Amino acid sequence: MSLHALHQVLCVICEWTGSQPYQFSAHGREFSTNESDLDAKAVTLTDLKLRVGETFAYAHRSHNPWQLDLRLLARRPATKTEILPALLGGKRGAPDEHLADVEAYLTEHRRHEYSPPVASLKLAADAVTFLMRHNTRPGPEFMERLAVAKVEIEAYLRYTSPGLDLERINRKLCEYVSGGAA
Repeated sequence: MSLHALHQVLCVICEWTGSQPYQFSAHGREFSTNESDLDAKAVTLTDLKLRVGETFAYAHRSHNPWQLDLRLLARRPATKTEILPALLGGKRGAPDEHLADVEAYLTEHRRHEYSPPVASLKLAADAVTFLMRHNTRPGPEFMERLAVAKVEIEAYLRYTSPGLDLERINRKLCEYVSGGAA
């Protein structure tokens, strides 16, 4: 897998667009799509010659980058029954790509932690009640409000849910690998 492909996989996992500049660093060398660095599209993970347990860095964005420390846990050949890549674990979800820095992330996290989207949750409950009572679809205005509520509830869950939703992320990775929309 090229480092550029790994960048794309990390963007799927972190729910980033992949449109921002990025850089990998290992053994004192830097790899990116910048002209001054080694080409991340031409360099593979194997080319890094990492030992098991060794870490390397990934920085997403050139201005106030989000940096991830990645660790090679094992080397093993792919099997025909495995779908690779797969996320095996992690402590927490990634910050939103558009946030300027850690302070902005913490502010957003606190906002969601202490101000749940009560109106959006009520609207979602109303939609479920409507669908259970009627055999018809709600009108377009209600559906638009429900779409906004869905975004607010998803943001709230992203900031307040402990750990990662490995099943959802691996489903997105499978879509990415199979060429579907991630």
